[in-house]
Amino acid sequence: MLYNNEQYLTMNTIYEFDEKEDIILPDTYWGEIVYIVYILADIIKTRTNIRQKLFELKRQIKIHHKWMKVK
Repeated sequence: MLYNNEQYLTMNTIYEFDEKEDIILPDTYWGEIVYIVYILADIIKTRTNIRQKLFELKRQIKIHHKWMKVK
């Protein structure tokens, strides 16, 4: 007996980004500059939790700097 079974490739991926836990590591300095500008624009627009967002931005810059040294 022959069966005509079709296979479907499905991708059930949910992309969730947690600003407190996840760190984005761009491959270039230009990517890091764009990310910094995006975060600063978010700080200016929302004006909530500014101290926390600046702390996370500072952490992001330090980790990116260390990562580029290793790379």
